[in-house]
Amino acid sequence: MTCPVEHYRDPDRPRRTSDGYAICGGCLRGLQSDLAALPKLHEDLAQLHNAKRGTAQTKISGSMGARLPIAVSVADARKDLKDTLMAWAVHAHREASSAAVLHDSTASAARWLAVNADWAARQDWAPGLVTAIRYIRSRAVSLLDPRPCQRFPVPGRDGLCVREAEAGPCPGRLWVAIPASQEADSTITCDTCGQVYSAVQWMRLGHLIHARRTAAA
Repeated sequence: MTCPVEHYRDPDRPRRTSDGYAICGGCLRGLQSDLAALPKLHEDLAQLHNAKRGTAQTKISGSMGARLPIAVSVADARKDLKDTLMAWAVHAHREASSAAVLHDSTASAARWLAVNADWAARQDWAPGLVTAIRYIRSRAVSLLDPRPCQRFPVPGRDGLCVREAEAGPCPGRLWVAIPASQEADSTITCDTCGQVYSAVQWMRLGHLIHARRTAAA
């Protein structure tokens, strides 16, 4: 069986699941990593929210009063993180008919799901769990580390643009941009003609680079 979860690295490569599992081993390890990180991220979002209370302000529509000192995006992400984690923990807890006490906290929910991650990975709803948990972690990380991306040039001759124009090959250089958020895709962009390739498109264009290297040899 092929893992149905969307994979952001090498998305065209199918991942096989082990017998009895609904997700691949990589997704299970990713789920365990995400669950381990969520309690700390929840706390960090609270600190970020408090730090931004005097800067990111929103006025209630129709109100004549002062603006409320609240960082809405941070507060929403923190609430969504806990609500999503608790909803999945409660669902899994019921499915497992567990007698364990599940407290109303991110730490308790994350801990229970982590302990039972291998069992959860065998359920038909496991792909939805992986996707939801991965999303709330990515959203929290993108707020806590708002750097849009890491950016660096493709080195050597392989970094020359492969786009052909009427005047000949574009002389530009290609740059790779890797977003901080796992939900966003990496891109390759020419600094001269502005051509943008997704990582998958660029892999498919590899034969152009190989042909150019062979012709220049």
